[in-house]
Amino acid sequence: MRWVFSWAPVPRWHKFAFALWLFLVVLKSLLSLCLCLLGSTALGEVPGVHLADKSARVNFIDSDEKEFFTSQAVDLSGRLFVGCREALFVYEPTADGNFGPRQELYRFPKDSWLYDLEVYGDDLFVLTNTALYRVRDAVTH
Repeated sequence: MRWVFSWAPVPRWHKFAFALWLFLVVLKSLLSLCLCLLGSTALGEVPGVHLADKSARVNFIDSDEKEFFTSQAVDLSGRLFVGCREALFVYEPTADGNFGPRQELYRFPKDSWLYDLEVYGDDLFVLTNTALYRVRDAVTH
């Protein structure tokens, strides 16, 4: 028996669009990592974190035994949005360059898993495992 597949050729602009999307996702991840590493307080304040570069600094922002931090985005004002299993949090920047306490913006259905966040003007796009949401005015809320 011979298998026959009829695959339509992928237009070049689709390949370019995918490559651009992948580049932007990687760039967002790298920028977020830099933000976390440059958020600076004294070296060695975070237990269990050992940096090879002694000039680098780590700033502990938050942890929680019940929430699973799965995604993050930063708007142009420096607000840090964090997606969890079911909750969307925001951390407001403080004058000393750190972040204030976590504030819950929205609670999604059980086991939604907020995998990706994107700031778009005053709105926030939230990608979960089953849906894509546009949270209007989440940035200014």
